[in-house]
Amino acid sequence: SVAAGRPDPLQAQQWDLAQVNAAQAWGTSTGKGVTVAVIDSLVDGRHPDLRGAVLAGIDLTGAGRYGSGVDPYSYHATAISGIIAARRNGVGIVGVAPEATILPIRIGNGATIDLNLLPAAIRYAVGHHARVISLSIGLVAPVGPALTAAGLDDELIAAISYAWQHDVLVVAAAGNNAVPYCDSPASLAHVLCVGALDKRQLRSYFSQGSSVADGDYLMAPGGGSNVEGIGEDFLSTTTPGTSEGVSGSPATGSKAIHDQELVDLLDETFA
Repeated sequence: SVAAGRPDPLQAQQWDLAQVNAAQAWGTSTGKGVTVAVIDSLVDGRHPDLRGAVLAGIDLTGAGRYGSGVDPYSYHATAISGIIAARRNGVGIVGVAPEATILPIRIGNGATIDLNLLPAAIRYAVGHHARVISLSIGLVAPVGPALTAAGLDDELIAAISYAWQHDVLVVAAAGNNAVPYCDSPASLAHVLCVGALDKRQLRSYFSQGSSVADGDYLMAPGGGSNVEGIGEDFLSTTTPGTSEGVSGSPATGSKAIHDQELVDLLDETFA
């Protein structure tokens, strides 16, 4: 079993797993049979820790095969996928649900998302048997009125309600702006808002959210300091040359990657 198996090489450095008692949880479930939709940017399905974990997924941006001008931050979704489902395979790290399956749905490049695509992405996830939808995205307060004015708020709420009616859990990031409320979509009804904890089990200095103001709210390991959207002392699955380091190395800042190199690396991720 995963719980009894030999630890992956970097598991001892994964303080987040110890914090959530992952080893004990694996005695009950390792995520087998559960599909988690990651609505974000691209996912590198050929990463050694994610091979066999990533479905073909879909690119909803319509910007060409992988779009143009893709920045290094596109690997945000790969890091999120590793936190969820990195395999127990004797390589690198292990995810909190190491036998779960990732369904990647691209609506942007990680740093930039297309809000118009978010409702369709949620509905796609439900239609393709996701049990959980991960939204590691957040819209800062001034965006709220713009959403309402554009009518996107109603579409998004309807899509989330659709997921709720089909017993699909939508989980969203609280946000990284250190204010005491959850960003949208984490603040919406039927969405579980998740804030970040550091190694000391204290709120990460950048994390948003308030258990007083937000009813559906919890906190989970997220890192002690924020480097382009992920805690720099938080290990996950990323690809060399990108903004968030490599599996087993804390983030070290941005490094440019040529678009064609990105395409070559991700050629097998999307059908």
